[in-house]
Amino acid sequence: SLEDPSGGSGDLEYVWLSSTEGCPWDASQAIPNSNNPTYDPGEITQTTWFLRCARRVGCDTFIESNCVVKEVVTDCGGGCNITLGVSPGTITIGGLTAPNVIVHVFDASNWATVFSCFNNCDNPQVVGNLPGGTYYVKVELFGASWEPLCDRQEYVNVPGNMIIKPVVTGPQSRSAESARKQQPNTTIQQNGIQFRSQRQFALVPNPAGEFVKVLWETGDYDNMEIIFFNQLGQQVKTVKLDDGNTGEQTIDIASLQSGTYLVQLRSNNTLPLVKRLVISH
Repeated sequence: SLEDPSGGSGDLEYVWLSSTEGCPWDASQAIPNSNNPTYDPGEITQTTWFLRCARRVGCDTFIESNCVVKEVVTDCGGGCNITLGVSPGTITIGGLTAPNVIVHVFDASNWATVFSCFNNCDNPQVVGNLPGGTYYVKVELFGASWEPLCDRQEYVNVPGNMIIKPVVTGPQSRSAESARKQQPNTTIQQNGIQFRSQRQFALVPNPAGEFVKVLWETGDYDNMEIIFFNQLGQQVKTVKLDDGNTGEQTIDIASLQSGTYLVQLRSNNTLPLVKRLVISH
């Protein structure tokens, strides 16, 4: 315990020891000018053990207290929100908002590095063109002085990329205008199901203020919606599109804070498309 020393007579002398590798027991680990009954280490960036030693003036040896540990939790849980998402051939890493960020992605089959970034990471960081398989993701966030904030290390299973087959419809000979309107559709085969992918998707203006217009290529879409994700990868707004055949819709984004967002357009019978949108109020 750290109760006041007792026994003997005369003035008391104190010295505190510290170590980041376990309870300190060596005089070389003494903290300079730590000559009081209590000691406040202030802010620390890694778990540290402390030991108080006391003796009466004139005695040769110190008597030690129990070891006291001040723990720094680097996996901050709710304090940091590192997110991992997977889709065919892609890993998406969000929550990279710290002053200093390090990301590594390894192929778990041979531990080859397939991606890394050091303070030049996007947020969210999209790692694409990956063969299907298991990957090990290591994300570390640090403060401005490189004090550890939190980390996340996890194995993820990435589905393989989908097979894309162009299907040409209509006559082989046609005018330029007809060719523009009847470009080859694209069908995508995944798990025995065919999907049709949108060929165009735009957000105007970009950057946007109070409103943004969504433009897409018209077609037979089922239950279209637009989804906004913030820089932590959190879904912050979803809007059902009125009619897949109109090709455009204006959306009120006044409630969203200024910043960078990922905007996803999807429907039940298409694969999602994603665009980056900057909002500036």
